[in-house]
Amino acid sequence: MTTPTYRQPRVTSFLLLAGLAGTLFVTLLSAGADIVSWMHFHKAGIFSIEKFEDLPRDVLPLTLVLTYSSLWLLQITVYYLVGFLLMIWLVKVLRNAAALKTGVTYTPKWGVLAWLVPVVYLYFPYCIMKELLLSSGPDENWKSAKAPLMVEVWWLMTLFNIIASYIYYYLQSSKPMEWQEFPTRLLCDISMFIAGPILILLILKINKGQLEKWETQTKSTPAPESQPALAT
Repeated sequence: MTTPTYRQPRVTSFLLLAGLAGTLFVTLLSAGADIVSWMHFHKAGIFSIEKFEDLPRDVLPLTLVLTYSSLWLLQITVYYLVGFLLMIWLVKVLRNAAALKTGVTYTPKWGVLAWLVPVVYLYFPYCIMKELLLSSGPDENWKSAKAPLMVEVWWLMTLFNIIASYIYYYLQSSKPMEWQEFPTRLLCDISMFIAGPILILLILKINKGQLEKWETQTKSTPAPESQPALAT
């Protein structure tokens, strides 16, 4: 079995952070569209419709209908892209954690399994992120430390987003379409707008902490055995 080698996940991190920034921008636009649509519905006294596109144009302008639909598709696309990049990043940093011998419990494959296995994704991503953040810090006895508040808030907002998304898709599939879709989707946007920046900070802190650990270990290792950090 080959020994894991530390590699800086520069490219993956850059793409992931750019994707998260794009997600926050799209989420902001989506939240604005939700609020405007909700106001139009409330003003017109409409609380239930068969098809969103069949609304009278004096209730909801065609441009807003098209914008709302386009934002929904764009949001779904960006979410899946960011989720894919996040799994790749987790695999890389878990591999780095093994190379640095930080004592992280989870192997690289959990970077994917934690998000794809039913029920597991409701808890294990939190455990993985908690261990990665704590193990990348200076405390060698990190296993006895409490979970950082930022990890807990990030995961609570992520869970809230997952649950609200399920409710939204249930309402969307029901006929007639109910007005509750708009505030439910708005709650999804708000939770994402809180979780997104926290996830960006977590990624930056974990990357920085692992790099500092590698630099410390390299300085204390005899020159012939030291290896340069590779970017991936």
